[in-house]
Amino acid sequence: MGFNASWKGFDLYLDFTGSFGGKVMNNSYNDFTSVTNNIHRDWCDSWTPENPDAVMPRLAGGSINVGRTLDIMVFDGAYLKLRSAELGYTLPDEWMNKIGIGRLRIYVNASNLLYFTKYKGFTPEIMDGQDSNTYPMAGSVNFGLNLTL
Repeated sequence: MGFNASWKGFDLYLDFTGSFGGKVMNNSYNDFTSVTNNIHRDWCDSWTPENPDAVMPRLAGGSINVGRTLDIMVFDGAYLKLRSAELGYTLPDEWMNKIGIGRLRIYVNASNLLYFTKYKGFTPEIMDGQDSNTYPMAGSVNFGLNLTL
């Protein structure tokens, strides 16, 4: 879904993408079997006799919950992502004519800027419905000039 607007020499383009209604199984959410993985902060609210109203189940060595597939690992995979944005300014013709330039536009564009999601992993934007520490797409910011003589 794209959006274009312009006003007094400024132009703005926004491109959104998203997915709604899908589920994602976050395999890393309950993975304590590797020394390279960090435990998710939600596990700080694990069940104990002193904390019987906890959000998460019991966390203990030898627990049946450690490394097992649990329904708490399935999350809403809905997201809205600002895939790209560009803001530009075209200098007025009367300025450019004075220095012999046809047109000059200055711009900044960026890609993969924002996710709007409740998903607790790196990114809900995965292919097979299972997230095993999938890294999000890299973002970028570029500055530039469009010059016409």
